[in-house]
Amino acid sequence: VRACEKEIQAFNYDTKCYNDQLTIIEYEIRAGDTLSEIAQRFNVSVKNLMEWNHLDDENWIVAGKTLRVR
Repeated sequence: VRACEKEIQAFNYDTKCYNDQLTIIEYEIRAGDTLSEIAQRFNVSVKNLMEWNHLDDENWIVAGKTLRVR
């Protein structure tokens, strides 16, 4: 397991680990999260998050659900 994969598993998000375009990363939405905060955390756009996860409304995410963030 690569060091950045261990960081991902521990929810210690280090954006340098997300530069590999072949890596698919999922994130479990937590209470209070917003799509824009999640996008910023993973250095992706809200538009991409919406496309990858087939979302129609950026304000409608549910805690406990999983998002593809890369």
